[in-house]
Amino acid sequence: MEALQGPEGPELSLRSIPLSLAAPQEYAVNGGALCLGGRLHPAGHYRRLLVEEELSHSFAKRTVLRGSGEVVMVGALARLRNQHGMLPRPFRGWAQGLLREAGQNPFYNLQAQALELYWAVRECRRLLGAFKVGGGLYFRLRGRAGEGLALTEAPRGLLMHRYVLNQKGLVEEAEVVTPTAHNVAALEAALKALLSRHARAGRQGLLRLSGMLVRAFDPCFSCSVH
Repeated sequence: MEALQGPEGPELSLRSIPLSLAAPQEYAVNGGALCLGGRLHPAGHYRRLLVEEELSHSFAKRTVLRGSGEVVMVGALARLRNQHGMLPRPFRGWAQGLLREAGQNPFYNLQAQALELYWAVRECRRLLGAFKVGGGLYFRLRGRAGEGLALTEAPRGLLMHRYVLNQKGLVEEAEVVTPTAHNVAALEAALKALLSRHARAGRQGLLRLSGMLVRAFDPCFSCSVH
């Protein structure tokens, strides 16, 4: 794990519930159940469990647990917390060591991203080695009414799409909740905790630490405005 470790990040603790996909046979990226803090739920129950809120002080929206308002966190660190056991060796051992060191510190999301990137390159090589080019695949689409919801893991975290189609197969409703919208509440809570924990750092020190923390969450605010 030494090659993936950098200097220790600033001290910070954020109570949040890791939100990601999870599957029984693989490190889930494009399928599986919805995992909230280790508890599994059908992916179709997404809207029963989570609610997206508008904020008076921001153009971005935020996602919290329905009913309780508890903060969730998505991204590489959340994925490792929920499903590190599905990684192949030696990644599994590296992830366990990182999680022990990270605790509830969101700064460690950067190291989690580095570990996932290394795993993803290895996984791409494996998939390309097994890929075979076959004949063309042709099919026809026939429009009909219906509603569909799908979840996938973008690099920044969980991404939700939901669409309602009419009898002609045309989209009448569309809903997209991006990883940044999932993380806005966690980021705001983390910034408040950072200011309290490092109050003696002074104005310039707090500005530097705040910038580091925002980059650790890797937000895309233009994605969360919709």
